[in-house]
Amino acid sequence: MTTFDYEAIAHMPTGNWCKFDTVSRARAFTMAGTPVHVGPTGLTNFYSKVALEGEIRKLTGEEARYSKDKTAAADKLWRAVLLHGKDPYERKTPEGEVVKIKAGPKRANQVFKINGATDEVIAKLPRQAKVIVDAIRELKEKEGDPSYDRLKKKLQGSAAQLKTKQDPWRIFSYYRARLIEDGILKIDRA
Repeated sequence: MTTFDYEAIAHMPTGNWCKFDTVSRARAFTMAGTPVHVGPTGLTNFYSKVALEGEIRKLTGEEARYSKDKTAAADKLWRAVLLHGKDPYERKTPEGEVVKIKAGPKRANQVFKINGATDEVIAKLPRQAKVIVDAIRELKEKEGDPSYDRLKKKLQGSAAQLKTKQDPWRIFSYYRARLIEDGILKIDRA
């Protein structure tokens, strides 16, 4: 089995810990608002000692007690995630060898959904964000929840409405985190 060096970990909203070989891969894979930790020091700033010990218990199944300080608990959690955490960029070959894939999970299987956002909430959005929401709603009415490819193609056609010289997908990427945080947009896997 091949061993990889990891420099970042993240606690996913699902409750699982993931490990990443680069910080940029961690940020690309995680959703907006998910903290990415670089080394045990980042863990001590983010979690309490009790929370660290609880996460160690979940990962390793062993009782963790560090009465002295949370630095030791953070170091133990870091090592436990590197040992037990999932690497979303690793795949097993038919021969059983673990290899890294070049890209993250395919975006082609992403589905974009508009949650039950009221018109009042959407009215407060910037004009370009409203165009994006309208495009997703229009696609949903015609064909169901739009996939990555369908939404990208639709936004390319809506470039005139966005009134920008930038690529429409870049505009979507800019507003995506805000739309998710406001509870308007949800991205699921198909």
